[in-house]
Amino acid sequence: MFGVIRFMYISFNEHLNSLIDNFLISPESVEKPHKIYEKAIDVFNQSSLIFFEVDKIMCFKIKNENIIPVNASLFIWNFTVDDDLISQIVNSPKESYFAFHSNLIINGISFPKNYLLTYRIADTIYCYFILPRKQNFIFDNELMPYFNELVAPFFSRTSKIFEAYSERKRLGIEAIVEMESKISYVQNAKSSMHFIRNKLGPLSNYLAMITDYEQSDSKANKSALKAIIDAERSKLSTSVDEILKRAHYILDRSNNPFLVNKLSDHSIKKLYSEVKRVWESYFNVFVPSLNWNVTRDDYVIKFNTIGLDFVLVNWINNMKKYGGGKQFVTLDEDSQFIILDFSNSIKDLIGATDAVHAFQSNDRIEILQRNTHGIVEIIDFLNQMNISYNAHIESNKLHLILKFIKHHNK
Repeated sequence: MFGVIRFMYISFNEHLNSLIDNFLISPESVEKPHKIYEKAIDVFNQSSLIFFEVDKIMCFKIKNENIIPVNASLFIWNFTVDDDLISQIVNSPKESYFAFHSNLIINGISFPKNYLLTYRIADTIYCYFILPRKQNFIFDNELMPYFNELVAPFFSRTSKIFEAYSERKRLGIEAIVEMESKISYVQNAKSSMHFIRNKLGPLSNYLAMITDYEQSDSKANKSALKAIIDAERSKLSTSVDEILKRAHYILDRSNNPFLVNKLSDHSIKKLYSEVKRVWESYFNVFVPSLNWNVTRDDYVIKFNTIGLDFVLVNWINNMKKYGGGKQFVTLDEDSQFIILDFSNSIKDLIGATDAVHAFQSNDRIEILQRNTHGIVEIIDFLNQMNISYNAHIESNKLHLILKFIKHHNK
């Protein structure tokens, strides 16, 4: 009997390991890592080693004594976990911790029957809440530690994967911040090439007229200008052709890697997730004022993920650097728009006023002359994505409001 159980245990873990391996090489693993729970729940519920049916799995992580959601088999936009439980987990000397029936509220719904198990990775603790489909005796039974040992390898491995994903996203955000100066260089180069092209256009025409002039029958004119024309024509023609060719290349939208011409349809859940991901890279806790109906799917919004990422990283990074220590985000909507309102207390009133003027100005040179912290690039990306914006100061807080047009979901 023990041999049979041992074989079932090994087979169960091999099945889960294969599930993880196959998932890691699938396209959805990067963009939708939470999809692994659907596959894992099927394996759990088909195994005769587990004496209850799993309904949902939720993953949170605790860092600096703050708990934040990582992913789950359902979409989480607000939650409540007991502070005492968080303190017990943080102060536990053990590498893993488990508890029964914690006070867990997700999206305003209480889940009194749940099982919690945790895993530490460096200074981060990953917490998994497992919810049953219906109450079972094992959920109040001493056999639950056996369940913990059974699934520990799977959740330990997923924790390492999620931590690697988190680190990669952090490095990606750092790369975007570093890229800001390069984008500024390209934008300035574009302005310079506009100027050069405009100046050299008439010169190109002038050379063409000189060629026509040479074909004239006026010997007097030819005699006076022949020496100059012969010396300069070849050099000027070659230079003009090369400079115009390079200017056309730089100004061609298809050749510019920093343009976000392609916009895709996204749900507001996707927008929520993007804001949350970037926000948590700079601040410990993401607690927005949420006035969205996140369950609706009858409309979509359009944006480019790379362009939006750049906008969010730059502005939220500025909120951390130049704000007064208090940051807020409101997620709102009306009949036409999905609205993001970022606000922060003001530490530098002159700098905040400059930022407002930069968003209100149509003069690119004026914006570049101000200490705008990447605002000219933010404006460029927002305009390319057709996202309207407004910046203002109200009640000693600097606001940046972004409006995404609602589109009917066909």
